[in-house]
Amino acid sequence: MSSQDYLQEEKIYDQACESVKKGLHERQLEVLGIGLSHRWEDLFRNLGRKAEAREAMEALYREACVPDRKLPSARKGIVSTFHLARIIAETGPLSDFANYRKVMRFAGLNLCERQSGTYRGKTRISKKGRPLLRKVLKLTVLPLVKKNGVYGDYYKKKTEVDKMPGTKAMTVIARHFLKMLYGVYKNGAGFDKKRMFTCESQFQKAA
Repeated sequence: MSSQDYLQEEKIYDQACESVKKGLHERQLEVLGIGLSHRWEDLFRNLGRKAEAREAMEALYREACVPDRKLPSARKGIVSTFHLARIIAETGPLSDFANYRKVMRFAGLNLCERQSGTYRGKTRISKKGRPLLRKVLKLTVLPLVKKNGVYGDYYKKKTEVDKMPGTKAMTVIARHFLKMLYGVYKNGAGFDKKRMFTCESQFQKAA
């Protein structure tokens, strides 16, 4: 259910309340009541369809994990099966990408600098890849930037200490998550919170 649908339902409810206040004819109130009832039915019907679609995507992802055993499993506090399914649905087989830079470019999250003669512009993401993949990635990491989330402290540092705008910080985290996901796939290992902010050499020394 989109935000527009919710706003529409709220508008209908407000109209019904105003009708009572203004003392509209009983038949008019009945018509408004029927309209409101239909809206609620549509809401629950769409919620049901959404749940069914979610279950179907999770089932498809689990099926895809059978021939491709490198596909990572969900990890509580990091990523759900549903979000993994959505990401892989956008990227296609991760084995198609030679390195993480390729998948980053595919997502339009690769960094580029605008240049013209001696002019050097700010470094930004290219946004030339799949916009829906970028959206899915940001939705995936959104709950992870909360206070107790795995990216909570990182997001706080970026926004409060480095004074980075929230949207830019989310893009940085989306890039980090995609790179990590590709690394997990290539290594055939599961998600490990201890390794998320540690390079390979540092992790080996600590192990």
